[in-house]
Amino acid sequence: MSFSLKVKDELSKIAPKNKMGAIVEIAAILKFSKSLNKKNCLIYSEHSGVIDFLIDYLSMEVDGISPLILATSKNPKRRNNIVYCLYAKNDHDFELIRNMFLSEDFIHLHKLEEDSENRVSFLRGAFLACGSMNDPHKEYQLEFVLNDYEQVKILSHILSFYNFSFKTIERKHYFVLYVKDSECIEDILTLMGATKSSLSIMQIKIMKNVRNKINRVTNCETANIDKTISASYKQIKNINYLIETGVFETLPDNLKKTAEIRKKYPEMSLKEIATELGENVTKSCINHRLNKINKIADLSRKENK
Repeated sequence: MSFSLKVKDELSKIAPKNKMGAIVEIAAILKFSKSLNKKNCLIYSEHSGVIDFLIDYLSMEVDGISPLILATSKNPKRRNNIVYCLYAKNDHDFELIRNMFLSEDFIHLHKLEEDSENRVSFLRGAFLACGSMNDPHKEYQLEFVLNDYEQVKILSHILSFYNFSFKTIERKHYFVLYVKDSECIEDILTLMGATKSSLSIMQIKIMKNVRNKINRVTNCETANIDKTISASYKQIKNINYLIETGVFETLPDNLKKTAEIRKKYPEMSLKEIATELGENVTKSCINHRLNKINKIADLSRKENK
């Protein structure tokens, strides 16, 4: 199951707190859903939980409605995905449902601007109908795919109560309201009631941050190792040159001892060489001695040309 369907699965199991909450959520699902161009089709969806929610609450909220008809078919665009289609049994029931839930001024009718709980129910229904969520392991993005610009205005108006930073783009024949900020996505999911999904994103973010930190440390250590090996190779090459030319015997004892340890332990860091010498010398001092050896070797090569 995709992360998006997991979010919908969590949301579809939330029971509305009251009758008005149920009506608002049904209204949002029906208003923002896509329906087939077939007679009396109310909604089609890839998520069975959305259909189950509608079947349960429509039968409770609409008096005298006949049993709804559920049909299934394979999604031609995606392998192994089932599409669930919900139909009203007859024209009378279809019009009854439309008149009750799809009035032109349903925001005012259902007091969405005044009642925060109704606004939450509305957002939850909208997401169940047309929302989706990318896999947060790959990308942070939550979106609503809307049928027309009028729906964009309605949903944007409700989202504006929470200062969420949504943007709008056109995609094929649809309008898309989307947000990419992970913290904003967590807040939206928590607001709608998908707390488990919100926590999952937080956990994934923590794991990503830890992994990135480990990679940065590893890359830094690798770079330091490469730098040490490169410097060590140059130092040993110069030490060997000084030995071959007899210059090594003329060096002060402190340079000789440092050179001997470098030659014996080419993988050692400056700090480790200082410890091996046991003279209470610092890393800076060891670096100074090795640089001096390099300069002596370079000067000797110039004089022997």
